[in-house]
Amino acid sequence: NVFELICRNIKAPEECLTELFLTCLPTEELSLVSWANTNLQSLNWKEAKKLLLEHFYSKNALRKFNADFLALRMDFGRPIHEFIEKISLTARRAKRDLDSIEVMDKFISCLPYKLKELALVHSESCNNFNDLTKFVANIATARAAFKMDESRANAGMSQRPSASKVSTQLTVPARTVCAYCKKHGHLIEKCFTK
Repeated sequence: NVFELICRNIKAPEECLTELFLTCLPTEELSLVSWANTNLQSLNWKEAKKLLLEHFYSKNALRKFNADFLALRMDFGRPIHEFIEKISLTARRAKRDLDSIEVMDKFISCLPYKLKELALVHSESCNNFNDLTKFVANIATARAAFKMDESRANAGMSQRPSASKVSTQLTVPARTVCAYCKKHGHLIEKCFTK
């Protein structure tokens, strides 16, 4: 419905909707992209929409999404916000309530040990998944900033960064490197040298 509403607002022609939809699929979902390209590409939007809804609401799809949810793991060294997006998407597809204890416990169980301890203590006072993920993301960001300061101190750098640099460091994951200019702190999509 959201996709169709956006297409109506931009006055996209009906005959282009299937093709437009295929360009909106998340590229990291290889199985979904492959299935959609194979099954939807030659269909008009009404047929494609019907097949898509059948696919997502079938028992086999729900079983697969549940299996994906149960198999979730946080990849070592990846930013916490990526995992938060991944577990949110997977839980929604598996038709699980994000605010359920099951989803919140799954999220906590996938965290690195130190974050897991803090999240467990804080989860008692959390009313919902969003509060829990914000807390964990803030702790992860603060820990990354502390590690940065610690590595600076170990390297003999006595000079403190300016306040504007600190605020940037707290919001940008430390390992973010642009594939275009090779500089830290941004990705190629936001590269200012292009």
